[in-house]
Amino acid sequence: MRTESIAEQLCLHPQVKAKVDEGYRSLANDFPNQDQAPPRKPKDKVPLGENSAWREARRRQSSARICVEHSIGEEKKWRPLQRHLGWRESYAVSVHVFPHDEWF
Repeated sequence: MRTESIAEQLCLHPQVKAKVDEGYRSLANDFPNQDQAPPRKPKDKVPLGENSAWREARRRQSSARICVEHSIGEEKKWRPLQRHLGWRESYAVSVHVFPHDEWF
């Protein structure tokens, strides 16, 4: 998925279905049978029931995607650590360890 476009992958694999967030709205428009984006927000002057239905549909779609969002977030937590993995070789040389009586 990183080297090929998502649209190309969806064309190659029509059996794949995805629930995407608002950022992939155009992808969901291009592949309506495969991608499901959150429902569009209703216009300003709509009946109260329609606005409530929109909120409920959006909540259901978010609830279905939350496990994916958590797994993506878990991987991102380790990203700052990845920048420092190469420093371990020189860490012992750059840090001077004082004997206990020299601390104060």
